[in-house]
Amino acid sequence: MENGTHQTDYRFKLLYAIGMVLIVAGHAGGGVSLLNDWVPHNAYHIGLFVFASGYFFRTDCWKSPVQFVRKKFCSLLVPYFV
Repeated sequence: MENGTHQTDYRFKLLYAIGMVLIVAGHAGGGVSLLNDWVPHNAYHIGLFVFASGYFFRTDCWKSPVQFVRKKFCSLLVPYFV
């Protein structure tokens, strides 16, 4: 982000969405088999999400680590337990 401009790379957002659909399809069990004979779903999902999470990480959120952890705690764990 330079000079306050923000450009969204929809190619990687599409890759992330396709990855989510493939993960759900792989965990669905017997009903859905999308190329699982050639590439098992366990072979790519962790790498895909680690890469995408790092690609979409904004460095301006990391200026205060305590505030970052608090925000993630409130937005992820609190709804999970509620």
